[in-house]
Amino acid sequence: MHKLGWVGVLLLAAVLMLQNVIGASGVLTTSQASTAKSSSSGFNSLPAEQGSLPLPAASGTITPTLYLPLTLANWPPPNVFGVTISPVTPGAGLSQVLSTTTQWTRGPFVAWQLVEPTPGARNWGAIASLESELLTSAQSHLSVILGVGQTPLWAQKVPGSFCGPVAANQLPAFAAFMHDVVARYSVPPYNVTNFELWNEPDIDPAGFPGNSPIGCWGNAADPYYGGGYYAQMLSQVAPQMKSANPGVHVIVGGLLLDCDPVHPPAGKNCLPSKFLEGILRGGGAPYFDGISFHSYDYYSGILGQYSNPNWNSAWNSGGSVSWAKLKFIQSVLATYGVTGKFIANTEMALLCDANSTTDFDRTKADYLAEAYATAIADGLTANVWYSLAGWRNSGLLDGNNQPVPAFAAYSFSAQELHDAVYKQSLNAYPGVTGFEFAHHLGRTWVLWSADGASHLANLPSSPVAVEAVDGTPITPTTSLNVGIDPVYVEWNP
Repeated sequence: MHKLGWVGVLLLAAVLMLQNVIGASGVLTTSQASTAKSSSSGFNSLPAEQGSLPLPAASGTITPTLYLPLTLANWPPPNVFGVTISPVTPGAGLSQVLSTTTQWTRGPFVAWQLVEPTPGARNWGAIASLESELLTSAQSHLSVILGVGQTPLWAQKVPGSFCGPVAANQLPAFAAFMHDVVARYSVPPYNVTNFELWNEPDIDPAGFPGNSPIGCWGNAADPYYGGGYYAQMLSQVAPQMKSANPGVHVIVGGLLLDCDPVHPPAGKNCLPSKFLEGILRGGGAPYFDGISFHSYDYYSGILGQYSNPNWNSAWNSGGSVSWAKLKFIQSVLATYGVTGKFIANTEMALLCDANSTTDFDRTKADYLAEAYATAIADGLTANVWYSLAGWRNSGLLDGNNQPVPAFAAYSFSAQELHDAVYKQSLNAYPGVTGFEFAHHLGRTWVLWSADGASHLANLPSSPVAVEAVDGTPITPTTSLNVGIDPVYVEWNP
């Protein structure tokens, strides 16, 4: 990226602001980020826009407009970039992650059954390895989303189901446990402030082994799939967590949202996706700060193409399924008049069950660049790739901890956009998806073909740099051919 010194940036900002005051031809409006698509209140809130650009004209050329750098008072904006590292140790690729501008990691997970195998006893030594990982994360300046789950035998509502719900008469015991978890881990040396209650709780325990890592709070006999009981748990647990540290954030555990209940695919039972609505109907809204969800897309075997049939989403119709799931979550919150909740995607990736190929590696790199740009545009608080080591070929490193092409895409995307604020969607170029972002050194466009064809984009002025997904320079030009591989186009202020 072309960079100016801070003195130059500040001087330029002062000149442009003075021009705006005396009536310069380029008019700047000040507004909230009305196009940001979710509320991030709670932590890492998206700052108000300092200058919103007018939407592009309908032609294939965007008219240049006056642009003011963001004021330093709102700096830095939220950094959404995250990746799951398991375990959080140098041998698992930590050094590679720390070479990027990564902010987030999700996990490890506190197993209640290990710490409190008998009521009232606390065996913290049983999770000593977890504490070591948390310490490493804190020393590495990574923000941890710490999951908690696994019900002890004596507290199980569903006998034999460690992944299942807590019995009603033992909810006070779980609340006391969570008070102690927060008191222990939200202070130095661990400094964890984000606690996710169970992993994928919107799943029925039937058919899953008792020690499954998923959440298993679902109830297939309930029209809202057990969400109301989860709300009952929140109402007792969250106050105890806040009493231990008012600054922590209670997060509804990463919802699987298996399929779209509004437009269910043929033959699919989408009742589990009513779990969130059950939480809200059950009065759970006052007792959580944020919602996390999971999203995976599936490679089709053709370069650049992927989909998630359960949500009727695909590479050429909306892009990553994360977008479809986010819209659903927002619609449920809006229906119940719930505002002020942040939303985070704590597991996302492109999956492929066949052997990895060159075309898949390229598609995964492109997918990653698109997904992170979209996550910022959608106002997500965090977007966590699962995982560094990989699952079903999703890894950013190979078996020898060597980077695959998607790691280069992740690293460069984080470099370009970790301090970016979404400004607008770029709708002037038919067949092209694009977003504009502002940062303290200027602005960046991310563009890619929405239909797989190549499209000519006539830029408003000559950019200072154009790069491929891995950072490879492309000769800057005002007439840019945009294909299936995303490109970054950069201007100074």
